[in-house]
Amino acid sequence: MERMWNLYAFQDGISIENRLGEVFEENGNRSLNELEEFRDRHGNEMQGFSEKGQILERKDLAWGSFGGKTFPSQRVHKQPVLMIHGVATVAGRFLMLRKYLYNKGYTDAELYATTWGKGPKGGLIFVKMECSFVRQIRTMIEAIKMYTNASKIDIVAFSMGVPLTRKAILGGDCNGFDLGKPLTNWVDTFVSVAGANFGSSMCVYLPWAICNLNNGLNCHSHTLRELNNRRNRYEGAHSFAIITNNDAKVGDWCCGNKCASLPHSLQEFNYDGPTHDEVLYKSIELQYELISRHRGNLSYTNVDKIPNPSPPLSPKESFPSSMSTFEPSFSLLEFYFNIHTSSSETEKETDFAKFFSGLAAECIAMGGLWHAEKEYDYEPPENEHVKTFDE
Repeated sequence: MERMWNLYAFQDGISIENRLGEVFEENGNRSLNELEEFRDRHGNEMQGFSEKGQILERKDLAWGSFGGKTFPSQRVHKQPVLMIHGVATVAGRFLMLRKYLYNKGYTDAELYATTWGKGPKGGLIFVKMECSFVRQIRTMIEAIKMYTNASKIDIVAFSMGVPLTRKAILGGDCNGFDLGKPLTNWVDTFVSVAGANFGSSMCVYLPWAICNLNNGLNCHSHTLRELNNRRNRYEGAHSFAIITNNDAKVGDWCCGNKCASLPHSLQEFNYDGPTHDEVLYKSIELQYELISRHRGNLSYTNVDKIPNPSPPLSPKESFPSSMSTFEPSFSLLEFYFNIHTSSSETEKETDFAKFFSGLAAECIAMGGLWHAEKEYDYEPPENEHVKTFDE
């Protein structure tokens, strides 16, 4: 971290509980009641604000988090923005957006991110939408709102971070844990960038943890069905989706829906050409327009021209439930020759060309982040344990 993490850390021995108390006492009993409700819901679960702050700060990773006032009396003038990264990466993925927003007048007191999961060390194919990740993101939303005393915040989420954040906002049951009521009224604008909202098209083929039918990116998974079977928008007052037609990771079509479409969004912006990772950076100006003006100015290409497999595969055809925790025991070559779900050889070749190019790009990106960790940041001892919200 290059800035003081005042949001969760303890400055001069003052805990976040005391700091929040000072903030809320200035704003009447309603805010004090809200703080008390927050304490009641999270006190026993988190074993104090100190441990929660450590989980959100993520000192075990290079650029594991950012945000917070640089001095206690710093005022917050703009609506805070929370940025949620995708699978097998870190909060630092949003440094380019952060820099762009600096140039638009934002400060560190208004720009926030935390790292969910293990970062690039987690292993791309073994990451699931675990409740500990959802709870971490939800707590981040709650803490930012109370710390800044903002009436609402904006959220920009990317890739798998999108469905995780949607669940954090929706609340309700999460594997037996009650997250609480929806936080819809706390979010002004929700921007989904290359979000795996209907899963990943590669999960039709891959019997790995990331594609399981409970909390994976299979379009039939329990988590995705819960998120997508709602009658109304719940992610915030305004929601938008940014999509690219060259997405080798999320893919094009998932069970008859565009994989990155966001149900009930006000508008979708479809890029023609950028890859899954590139669209996060190439759409930065649009992201700013959406959070600041609730509208975008983009000449875009309609991706409805992408062939839609017909009919969609049923859950049994796409991913047997007995394989939801299956670990691969065959080579990629054997895997390729055993594919039988594509309707033609051309589709088969296209799907795998996208898959392998995306996997190669991810490996390169992960290697770069590992190098950055070793060169620039704290490297925890091998036996050091990083706590999660499930502990």
